[in-house]
Amino acid sequence: PETIMDMTFPQLEDSTKDGHCSMWFLKHAGMDRNEGVTVHLGSEACLAAWRSLAVEEALLYVAQREVRNPLLDREGRKFTLRIYVLVVSDVEETESCRSVNSIAVVRKEYVC
Repeated sequence: PETIMDMTFPQLEDSTKDGHCSMWFLKHAGMDRNEGVTVHLGSEACLAAWRSLAVEEALLYVAQREVRNPLLDREGRKFTLRIYVLVVSDVEETESCRSVNSIAVVRKEYVC
């Protein structure tokens, strides 16, 4: 999805392929389950709502264009894919290299 992280909206095409004006969502980054979300018809309306917030509060929001035809589960609901990657390495000591123990954990979330 097209997401804008700050109020410097680039020039965006607001019409969809079928000629309708696209919907935009202004989302509070610290809330979930549709709390802190407002819906706007077009990027200009979304930007106007964003700019109407106090500066400190506005920094907590992101804007996102409507995702047309999202991937749904069998019951017709949106879902989230969470992918976790754990990387562990253990290098033994040789004449040219000393032992290194390392670990990395990566978490990525996709809302479908």
